[in-house]
Parts: sequence; C-alpha cells; structure tokens
Amino acid sequence: MGVRVEADGGPPSGAVERFTRSLLLDRRVKELLSGHRWRLLHTEPICAWNQFKERHETDECEAVLYDYARNITLRARGRLLAPSGFVLQTSYDQPLPSEEEFQDAVGLVRQSAVWGNLLDSGFAQPYHPMLPMRGPDGDNPVDRTLYVGLISKPRRFNRIVAVNMITRQVSREPVAPKNVRVEGMACGVPEVPCNSPRRGTAGAATISWPAQNPVWSMRVVRPASSSGRNGSGVDLLDVQFRGRRVFKEAHMPVLNVDYDQNACGPFRDWLWQEVCFQAEGADQAPGIRVCTQPPQTILESGKDGGNFVGVAVYETPGGALQLVSQTRAGWYRYVMRWSFYLDGRIEPRFGFDGVANSCVCRPHNHHGLWRFDFDILQTKNVAEELVGANWQRLTRETSRLRTAAGGPRWRVRDIRTNSGYEITSGPADGTGDAFSGADLYLLRHRLTELDDGRGLFGASSTNLDRYLRRESVNNVDLVVWYGAHFRHVVDEDPVAPADHDPHGEVGPTLTPFNWPTG
Repeated sequence: MGVRVEADGGPPSGAVERFTRSLLLDRRVKELLSGHRWRLLHTEPICAWNQFKERHETDECEAVLYDYARNITLRARGRLLAPSGFVLQTSYDQPLPSEEEFQDAVGLVRQSAVWGNLLDSGFAQPYHPMLPMRGPDGDNPVDRTLYVGLISKPRRFNRIVAVNMITRQVSREPVAPKNVRVEGMACGVPEVPCNSPRRGTAGAATISWPAQNPVWSMRVVRPASSSGRNGSGVDLLDVQFRGRRVFKEAHMPVLNVDYDQNACGPFRDWLWQEVCFQAEGADQAPGIRVCTQPPQTILESGKDGGNFVGVAVYETPGGALQLVSQTRAGWYRYVMRWSFYLDGRIEPRFGFDGVANSCVCRPHNHHGLWRFDFDILQTKNVAEELVGANWQRLTRETSRLRTAAGGPRWRVRDIRTNSGYEITSGPADGTGDAFSGADLYLLRHRLTELDDGRGLFGASSTNLDRYLRRESVNNVDLVVWYGAHFRHVVDEDPVAPADHDPHGEVGPTLTPFNWPTG
C-alpha cells in the first residue's frame, strides 16, 4: 500500500541556526558572556496556539545557555524568523545537560588521576545516571555539577562520580545522586554511546496511509521537538480517520517511576531525549525514517544502540501503520509505539527497559499518562461511561481508578452523528495509586494544561488532580488522560546477573463506532 510522507519540519531550514547566530551577536548577550566560559545547551521553537487550537512552532524560539563563570542559566527568547530584541532572563535553574555537555564531563573523568585509568584501560565504561545533575537549591546558586556513572558489569564494579563544571574538578570519592542506590550488582545491557540531538531539533512530517486513497493522515513530531515541560514522546497532531478528525493532539506528557520502600528515586522522567535504535530505511524528513524492516528497539533486540534517532515509520505485513521511537532518561529506555489499522483501531503502546545500573535491580513501577485531546469530527464532544449495559453521560470533570475487570469503559462521541471512539484498557495496564494518580481523567480542554506542571526536581508524583474543578464537560472541548503502569521486577541471579531485563508494553485500544463512511 505504501506510506506518503511530506516533510513538515516546523522552522524553515536554517532558521534555528540563524536565530542562534543573531543571539550570540546581540550586544547585551555579548556583554553578559564576554570573557566567560559558557555553553549552548538547547535551542527550541516555542509552541503557540491560535483560537482554532492550531499549533505553530515557528512563532518564537528560546535558547538555553549556561554561563559557567557566573554559574547561572541564561534563557533568551525572541522571534525565530526575525531574530532581534531578545528577552533575556537569568536564573539558578539547573537545566538538563545536552549530550555534548555530558561528554565534556566524561572527558574530565578521563583526565582524573583517580578515575581516568578505569576508562582508558577499558575496565569500566561511562553511563548516564539518574538524575544526571545536581538539582537547584531554591533561590541559591549551586555549582553546575553533572554525574557520570562508571560501570563494569562482569567485574561487579559500579560508581557514580560528581563533575563540577565550574571548577572542572572530579570528586575523588564516589558521590551518588540523592536517593540512588549504587551497588556492585547491576541489571540491564551495557549502554552504547549515542549522539542524542539537542532538545528542539527540528523534525516533523505529515503522514498519509495508504499512499493512495489514504485512510489515515496525521502530523507526526519527533520527541526532540515534542511539547510539554518534560517532552511528550512522539507527538501526533490533527489525526484523521477517513478524512474525519479523531485527535487534535495525542502524546504522553507525564512519566514517572517509584520504587518499593523508596530503594531509589522516585523520579520524574523526560520524553524528549532521543536515543539510538536500529531502523533500516530511508529518511523522508529530519528524524523521520520510512523503514523496510521492523524497527529494532531495545525491547526487540535486547541491546542498546543502533543507527537512527527519531521516529521510524513502518507498514506491517499484518496491515497496520506503526510509528516507533526510543528515548532515554538516564539509565531508562522508553519505547513509544503507535499502531493504526485500516478498520480505525488505534493502539498506543509504551515499553520500558533499562541499561546496566543498580537501581533497576530493585522492584519499581513505571507510570505513563497519555493525553488524548479528542476532537471527534468537531471540537465539541461528550464523554460516556458504561454502567451495566447502558452508556451514561459524564457531565462534570472527573477521574477514575481501573477495576480488576479492566473497567471503567469510557467513550467519546460527536453528539450530532453519534460517531465516536471507545477506550478499552489493556490487560496489563495495572491500577493507579497515590503516587501515579488516577487511571482516567476527563477534563475540559485548556491550553495551559499540556502537562501536570511538575519538573525534574521536587515532587515526582502525578499532579493532575489539580485540574479537577468539576466544570461541565457536556458537549465541550474534551481531553482524556489515560494512565498505564508497568511493574518492573528483575529475577536476578546474584552470582550471574542477567544481561537483559524483563520488559513489557502497556496501553489501551481505541475503537471507532458509527464512523462516517463517506
């Protein structure tokens, strides 16, 4: 049948580069950075929305720099296509390091008299720990400090060292981040180096499938350009089945993990940092590759690394369109997979795994929450819950926990045509708790609620209850949040730790009903 991909890359070619050049030539920025050691960490377009809920990535851009001399973060925002008049803001925030900054820290470890020989001799290899850097201290400055893991699984050696990026000194003693267990026994495959792109790296395309007489069309945005405070994986916009809209947007803006007895963590993870996996095919847009073979993530191959970062597009022999991507949050590996079928079914799936570290040996729970911005045929819809044999309309914002039988069952429909989609829980999606939040939230759409407002530091638990205002959801613009949970327990032999952790995928099935055929 074939797939049609039309590059829809957000910022025009070279626009981000021109923005960065203009920023660094700006008089105020030059004065701030003159004579200082500094680094550009990220440059990303700022999403803007109009009254029709149409997203534009080319409106504004923000660059995040770190000034090591003043030990401050500098954020500069301005027009992307006509960069001038930048709005500058300094803070003591600690933004996530870029891969370039992490490799700089690894280089300092190699130069260390204490630790360098372990890397140079091949005794140990570096890895990305959780969390990757020291957190902020309120309104007080802290030295920019990155953590670098050193591990040798066969030799049962595992250390984490602190690298002060201000003094460029490496700790002589291992210094584990807060709430991280560092032991000789490690679970997971070895980490393979990957040149992960910076946040904000352009990559989007409009995808139609089949290529002739398409049944599905949508705009696909790579994780590096995804929306939300912490990114949201593969971001889908304007998803249409048989020429009629299903979603205005669908993505996963909330992801966290907690451990039994708080053995490690808890952590709030991020879903924008793409990591390598194997995908054979041809690139049709930056970060968008149409594959000739099934993509091989860590879940399929049992190993880290590969030849591609971004979104792999694959037409399965069974008659489905698949979108696959893999991201990294420290030692965790997350796989996002969307499957679209000719009969209208949608299967969002989320997979979990990890590379070699000690924490993943401890029982823990991953929690991911999809955000489905439904626009069934039009913006205003109703939501219903199956009670016994009857569908009953939900009239106020609400939330639900999943039952042992997989309920509740919800559906969203267009009140004029009775067309809609039913949401069926996956058999392994689990039940939420006080940390993860509820399994289903029904909210009235608000542009300020693209995530739950929590970052990498502070409380890691899901914070969507704050949006439950009991407002009317009767024939209005609706958003459904769907939570799934993966219990990760490694049956580890203490003498011979396994090379590959147990892994799994979770997620619901969305099924159309009464869908227009014309």
